[in-house]
Amino acid sequence: MNFDFQKILNDIKDIFGVNASLDQNYYTEASQLRIGADAPNIYLEKIDLKTKVVIQRFVQHQYRSFETLGVAEKRLDLLRSKTQRLIPEDTIVSMKHWSPAEAEYPLLETYENWAIVVDDQVIVNCKLEPADLTTTIKVLQKQNTREVPVKEGVLYGNRIDNISIIVFSKNKIDDVDREIITLQTIWISHLLHLSHAFSQRDKLSKSLQKSNQALQVKTGELSKALDAKAIFLAHMSHEIRTPLNGILGAAQLLEESQLTPQQRELINIQIDSGQHLHKIIDAILDLSKIEAGVFEISPERFDLRQLIERCYLNMLALVEKKSLQIKLNIELETPHSVKGDETRIRQSLLNLLSNAIKFTDSGEIVIIVKPLDEEQYLIEVQDQGIGIDAEDVEVLFSPFRQDKGQSGRSYGGTGLGLPLVRQFCRLHGGDAGAYPNKQQEGATFWMTVRLPRDQVSHTVELEVDDQYRKLNKELSVLVVDDNHVNRMIATKILKSMDCTVELARNGQEAVDLIQQSSGYDIILMDCMMPIMDGFTATKKIREALKEKSMPIYALTAAVTKEEREMCYQSGMDGILFKPVKKYELEKLFVELFPV
Repeated sequence: MNFDFQKILNDIKDIFGVNASLDQNYYTEASQLRIGADAPNIYLEKIDLKTKVVIQRFVQHQYRSFETLGVAEKRLDLLRSKTQRLIPEDTIVSMKHWSPAEAEYPLLETYENWAIVVDDQVIVNCKLEPADLTTTIKVLQKQNTREVPVKEGVLYGNRIDNISIIVFSKNKIDDVDREIITLQTIWISHLLHLSHAFSQRDKLSKSLQKSNQALQVKTGELSKALDAKAIFLAHMSHEIRTPLNGILGAAQLLEESQLTPQQRELINIQIDSGQHLHKIIDAILDLSKIEAGVFEISPERFDLRQLIERCYLNMLALVEKKSLQIKLNIELETPHSVKGDETRIRQSLLNLLSNAIKFTDSGEIVIIVKPLDEEQYLIEVQDQGIGIDAEDVEVLFSPFRQDKGQSGRSYGGTGLGLPLVRQFCRLHGGDAGAYPNKQQEGATFWMTVRLPRDQVSHTVELEVDDQYRKLNKELSVLVVDDNHVNRMIATKILKSMDCTVELARNGQEAVDLIQQSSGYDIILMDCMMPIMDGFTATKKIREALKEKSMPIYALTAAVTKEEREMCYQSGMDGILFKPVKKYELEKLFVELFPV
C-alpha cells in the first residue's frame, strides 16, 4: 500500500487555497506539518497558525485511516506465517461488520472460562469472575503478559496493543498454551483492526465531505476575523495618532516661540518623548499587522545607494556625540535604481545603525553593502560594542524580548526593533540575523533584501536633513478635519509659514466652500470624518472643479494599503501621515510650487 501524498497536496490547494510541497526548500519561509513517524513532512507556504492547525488535522485524519488499513494487512501476513494457514478472502469480506461478540474463537475451544478485553473494556466474558477479571486487567496495564493467582487456579493474560485475552486454567500455563493464546490475541487484534478499517473506509467519504464543509465554514470565519482585526488596527492607528498629532504639533509651535532656556529645555524633552512614543506606537501597530497577515509592502522605484548614504549621514551626529567613528563601504556593483519599499528598508537599516551606536562605547562602526546576485543585496553593520552570544540571536529577533543578560536592563528598549527588521526583510524575500565578531569585540548584524533592478537610471543627489528652501509665495490652504486640536495645530503651523488658512469640520463643509470659491492653492483633507468622509468629499470636489487642477493631499493617520489606495482612487494627489511636521509641509509646498 502506498499513500498518495500528491493527492493530499492537491486537496490542500483545492480545499484551503494554500500551496504545499514535499520539498523543504520550495518556499522561502515554510510552515512544516509532521504527519507520522514513517511519513515525509509536508511544507506549506507561510500561513497563520489557526489555518495550519486545521490543515494538519485534516491530513493526519486521512493518513491515520491509511495506516489502519496498512496495519491490518501486516497483521494478516503475520498471522498467516505463524499459523501456516491461509484465511480465505471471503472471510475477510465478511468481516466488514464484524464485532468480537459475534465472532468464533477456534483456538479458545480448549478453555471453558475466558474473556476478551479491548481498551480495558470487557467485550466478551465467558464465565470469569468479574472481580478476578478486573484485577487481571489492572495488572496487564503495567505488564503485557502476566499470571494472576485466583481461587482454584490461575488467570493468564496476554496483551498486544489494546487487545487482551484472559483465560482461566486450573493448572499452570505451559509454553504451548502461551503460544496458542498469543496467536489468538494476534488473530483477534487483526480482526478488530481489519473490521475497524473496513468500517472507517465505508464512512470516510461522508466524513470527509462533512469535514470539508466544516473547514470551509471555518476558513470563512477566520477570513472574517482577519478582516475585523485589520479594521480594528486601522481605527486604533487613527485614534492613537490623532491626539499625538496635537501633542507634537503644539510642542513644535512652542519651540519656535520666545522661550526661556528652562522652557526650551522642557519643550525639547516633550518633543523627544513624543517622537519616541510615536516610534513605539508605529512598531507595535506594524508588528500587529504583520502577525494578523494584513501588512503589505509598497514597492516603488528608489535609489538604493542614496538611501544608504542618507542613513549614514543621519547617524553622523549620534556617532560624533559618543566620539565614535563610522565607515561606509558600498561595493561598486551595487546599483542606484531598484524597486522595493523604500520606507521599510530605510527603517530597517536605521534600526541596525541605532542599535550599533547604542551598544558601542568606543571604537568604530562599519556599514558594508554588496550584491549577492542580480536582485539580492546584503547589508552588514559591524560594531565594536558589548557583543552577543550565538545562542541569544533568536531571542534578540523575537518580539518584546531582549538579551537575557544585563544589556536589556542597562540599555533599555522595547525589543520590537530587530523583530520588525526581520519581518520587513522577509517581506522583501530576504532575512535578518546576527553573529559575534571573531577577530574583535562586538557583533555584526546583517539583513538581506531582494530588490529587482529598475531600468531607469537617475543621478544621486544627497541632501542633509532639515535643509529646506523657504517658500517664495503666500499660499491659500483649506484644512479639512473634524478634530478641533488638529485644526488649531495645522492653522498655527501654516500661518508660521505665511499661509492663509480656511477651515472645514467635515467633507460636506469642504464641498460647500469649494462651490463658493475655488481659489485655494491646496487642500489638506482628513479621511475619517462624520457627515461626509474625506474620500467622498474629494470625489465631489473633483466633480465641481471639472478640468481645474487643485492639489488635494490626505492628512491622515491611515496606514493600511487599502486606505492608501482609497485616497488615490478618490482623486487625492498624495498622503501626509499624522503627526505631520512643519518641515514636511515646507518640503511638499516647495515641490508643488517651485520658484
